[in-house]
Amino acid sequence: MQHHDYEIETIPRARATLVDALAVGARRHMVHGFVEVDVTRARQIIRRHEHDTGEALSFTAFVIAAAARAIAAHKHLNAYRDWRNRLVVFDDVDVATLVEGEAGAVAVPHVIRAANRKSFREIHDEIRAVQARPASSPQRSGFGMRLSGRLPHFLRRLFLRALRRFPLWLRRVAGTTVVTAVGMFGGGGAGWAVGIVPLHTLGLTLGGIVERSAVESGQVVTREVLADPLAEGFFNAELRHAAGVAVDDDFFTAVFDGSDTPSFTSFGSTTGDAVADIERLVLSVDMAASSKCFFVAAVDVAKRAATLARADVAQIFPLMTPTGGNMVGLPCLVSDALQSGQLALVNASAFAAAVENINVKTTDQADIEMVAAPAMDATTGQGPTSPMSVSMFQTNCVGVLGEIFYGFEQLAENAVALVTDISWTSAEESA
Repeated sequence: MQHHDYEIETIPRARATLVDALAVGARRHMVHGFVEVDVTRARQIIRRHEHDTGEALSFTAFVIAAAARAIAAHKHLNAYRDWRNRLVVFDDVDVATLVEGEAGAVAVPHVIRAANRKSFREIHDEIRAVQARPASSPQRSGFGMRLSGRLPHFLRRLFLRALRRFPLWLRRVAGTTVVTAVGMFGGGGAGWAVGIVPLHTLGLTLGGIVERSAVESGQVVTREVLADPLAEGFFNAELRHAAGVAVDDDFFTAVFDGSDTPSFTSFGSTTGDAVADIERLVLSVDMAASSKCFFVAAVDVAKRAATLARADVAQIFPLMTPTGGNMVGLPCLVSDALQSGQLALVNASAFAAAVENINVKTTDQADIEMVAAPAMDATTGQGPTSPMSVSMFQTNCVGVLGEIFYGFEQLAENAVALVTDISWTSAEESA
């Protein structure tokens, strides 16, 4: 239905079923394993076949064939617990996968039966047949799929939960394992995805294919690696954290370096001392009605603040957690840049600042000195003075350099205050 500035579309019944399956899967406890696999040889064979015949073989079919054989060799990966608390171990590996069929339509959840006993070619032909005629898949045209779209969502979810207790039904409806290649369609390199496994005990989510340098027979070669779907997310998180700590450290070093910054030692360890420390911080920082102020705590101080309590009050700072929160109505951040026992109050409105995105560079030709304070300096030609110098080339490693450009200027006095040597405790105070 088209309106003058928006339109309303009907959600396909198949997509509603998928939403319910994901809702059921989101409540499961799952363990994720992250691996990278060298697929150079397989990709070379697929490209050579396409060059010779003009036919593009399905890489997903290759992964399904390989995964099914690996699972069949370790049958307890292909097992399910039934409602009588028995373990049902299947001989054949039935692989469920999403097949892109009609343009703009919901992908077809097709099950490849006994994939461990089928060749790469047979699996490829089966996938291409479903792509050409989606209705040929029993999972698309079967009675269960047609009925599912007409049921209310709570009945669909009840049925999906029941399937997990009846392994024979589950195998008939959804196979015994699942392979999804959603991460491979990011375009222009690695694509990343987090897999949710609503029904199965084992699922494989494929990431993107990236090129990596490696040393073979004394020569540097390029290998194609099927990337782990979450490794880049973890890497980015660690990189952002490291950059944040470096920026925080530079900021606090600069603002605390001057003698004008209010800084004092904690009054003591009692709950009353904690309140007095907070009061002194607040009174030491100049504020206006529109000021944006926040606390910054060292990790140990955040833990102490989150658990600080006395007999007549459950918590002194009830909105505080060990990873941040709120104290006396102001946000509190936690930073690894602050030393143990330190708590700062910052009036952000009294600073002008700008920061750019993190720029990442990689190299496999550098030497890296694995020490906290490296002596190497490219501007002076100073080489490593520590035996902990590692060659990226010789060890077949890649060095990563993260650069971030930022700047700030303090616009007013008394914009920051610091309290040190905090040792707050909830131990019962003597009368």
